[in-house]
Amino acid sequence: MYRRGFLGRLAATAAAGVAGLTPLRLEAQPTRHEPIVGGADPSFETWLNRITGKHKMIFDAPEPNSGMPVVWPRV
Repeated sequence: MYRRGFLGRLAATAAAGVAGLTPLRLEAQPTRHEPIVGGADPSFETWLNRITGKHKMIFDAPEPNSGMPVVWPRV
């Protein structure tokens, strides 16, 4: 019985020690890109207007996850 209690306390102490060593990043991070104040990019607007069809779909996937942004609407 004593060995289990000792090992449990040892594991709890080790977990608390490791948790105390990890830094917590809770402050806000600076943005990478400044937002466009005057509306969308004109070249992007002209590109959008060249797309023909009844239903237009655009997938914004800055970090593709094995093609999931394109496949997900079909699921």
